[in-house]
Amino acid sequence: QDEAGKVDLNIGSEALLRAVLLGLGAGEAAADAILDYRDEDDTRRPAGAERAEYLAAGRARGPRNGPFLAVEELAGVLGLTQTDVDRLSPLVTIYSGLNGIDTSVAPKPLLRAVAQGLERGGGLFESEGVTGLERMADAGALPAQLLASSTRRAFVIRSKARIAGGATFVREATVEFLASSTSAFILR
Repeated sequence: QDEAGKVDLNIGSEALLRAVLLGLGAGEAAADAILDYRDEDDTRRPAGAERAEYLAAGRARGPRNGPFLAVEELAGVLGLTQTDVDRLSPLVTIYSGLNGIDTSVAPKPLLRAVAQGLERGGGLFESEGVTGLERMADAGALPAQLLASSTRRAFVIRSKARIAGGATFVREATVEFLASSTSAFILR
């Protein structure tokens, strides 16, 4: 799976993040919580959470106020439920380095979530230049402001084996290709 088909938690545009969360039924509060977690300031968004809210909730560690280091960090974002995390995790990444998504490599559940979020958001996205929205089919087009082209730099490789007794074994690895003279790629 090309990671450019997922929403980058660190770089993804606010409009894209809000659209996918609305589409998944998580709402505005979830978007504000994630944006507050990753931004560098301590200014609280209307439904977000900064250090004071984390402390009031009994969490000694506040928001990162920097980039996510792993998708699994979503579980520590104040304001997200486990259901929100479970729905969002397969649709996001920290590796694409893009503010939009490449629809040619995006998973269909992500495209559906973004389309539903744009519909549910109504005029919410007009201030960000996302207007004239039409109902999107499974592989339809998104507004240009939410798109990006894959740089073919990061991929998740998933391997699944099933033994005769029916047990399964799954492993995932992220491969990030580098423009470096010392190493061609990183395996995570």
